[in-house]
Amino acid sequence: MARSAPLLSVENLSIELPGVADRTHAVAGVSFSVAPGEILCIVGESGSGKSVMSLAIMGLLSRGLSVEGGKILFEGQDLLTMPPKARRDLAGRRIAMVFQEPIASLNPFYRVGEQVAEVFRLHTDMSKAEIRERVLELFSEVLLPEPELIYQRYPHQLSGGQCQRVMIAMALALEPAVLIADEPTTALDVTTQAQILDLIRDLRDRHGTAVVFITHDFGVVEEIADRVAVMQSGHLVEEGTKERIMNAPAHPYTRALLAAVPRLAPREVQANDKPPFLVAENLQKRWPERRIPALEDVSLSIRPGETIGLVGESGSGKSTLARAIIRLGTVDGGSIRLNGEDLVGKEGASLRALRRHIQMVFQDPYSALDPRQKIGSALTEGPMACGVPRREAEERVRDLISAVGLQPSALDRFPHEFSGGQRQRICIARALALRPDLLIADEALSALDVTMQAQVLELLGEMQARFGFAMLFITHDLRIASSLCDRICVMQRGRIIEEAEPRLLFAHSGHPYTQALLQAIPGADR
Repeated sequence: MARSAPLLSVENLSIELPGVADRTHAVAGVSFSVAPGEILCIVGESGSGKSVMSLAIMGLLSRGLSVEGGKILFEGQDLLTMPPKARRDLAGRRIAMVFQEPIASLNPFYRVGEQVAEVFRLHTDMSKAEIRERVLELFSEVLLPEPELIYQRYPHQLSGGQCQRVMIAMALALEPAVLIADEPTTALDVTTQAQILDLIRDLRDRHGTAVVFITHDFGVVEEIADRVAVMQSGHLVEEGTKERIMNAPAHPYTRALLAAVPRLAPREVQANDKPPFLVAENLQKRWPERRIPALEDVSLSIRPGETIGLVGESGSGKSTLARAIIRLGTVDGGSIRLNGEDLVGKEGASLRALRRHIQMVFQDPYSALDPRQKIGSALTEGPMACGVPRREAEERVRDLISAVGLQPSALDRFPHEFSGGQRQRICIARALALRPDLLIADEALSALDVTMQAQVLELLGEMQARFGFAMLFITHDLRIASSLCDRICVMQRGRIIEEAEPRLLFAHSGHPYTQALLQAIPGADR
């Protein structure tokens, strides 16, 4: 069937990078278009220019980036030549965007309900009561639990996945003609991801919305795309229908991306009879304003060298459990023992001494790095604070920064000079620099493209084999968990409802919730 006339067209767009960057252009001569009712997926590695291009469409390029040439046409009008006020108004009403990092996009000083309501106050003449009712409807549509409660919360009181759903609700509020979605399901568990993809498809079907969907997950591409554009180092190297790209890719880079897609392939688990390094027993945690407990009688043990996967929906208690283990949060009951010592009862110097054995890689790489501190300093300060000589710390950091796929020159740059995926690699390198006995990885791969995921998984495996640390790996991607973990614990509503080796869990799951997680894996039928 012939395509309709394009609603949004990018023509020969080039965006210069500052002189200190590792290439001259973030985007180099890129052209593509998307028609009403069409979903175009743009895929490529972290740093390939996908997000920069989307920010250029919205008129949100950061300082230091400039459009060198080309056009961005919406309904025939070049956005680059429009007066700033007219362009801002258009971007607010007709073109909407869901950003990659929801925590960085939401204002920490305002309740999330009021932030979504602001869209209606600015662009409609609805009454205050009508606005509130519509916001609550949107929260229900994007599957946020207890919308009335969510409306009153601040961003820091929500999980990463819940914040992303708030951002999606904000973007969908005015039913835009074009929706740009920059990794909108990255922070979401597979069941919620499937529901959000259905929501975007429904928006397309009901209103003829044109969707530019940026992702590194070819499983998502398989589920939602009509056409696919592949970007590498600022260039668009291949474009075609989903069927053609997925089944007969022409470019070697596209073939490499497809080859790196994680598969549901449970690993062979080696016997481990070492006594547990970490033992958590009967942990209890209840938020006063929630009906569902954050942790309800949770028990978990990890042996040296063992990797435990923790999977479940956003808000199921995974991150709360991780923060309790590292003592970034308190518990209302239960015990956590590290090498036999009780972490729950430790304070001050004794707690700091135990914490040196545990490192954590957080879900949000934007807030995890000090924007005023160069990367080299951020990575070396931990080992040096623990007594590692400066020269040894610097050598260790240089090796790690290369191992996670960055150039040594990255050590002399600031966090804002890196993409989201690159920042997460830096956070992983920083955690490994301390050679921990226990590494807690909280969605550590969710911001990475598939090729970098594969490299970082290999790096984690090599480091674990070399140093023998235990790992608690929190993920919403059961494909990654199947290839990395010795055991997988499934969490739902603050409880561990099932625990088994990957092969047994996937073949003989006894819980309907685990079965639903497996069925919701994107591209699982492929």
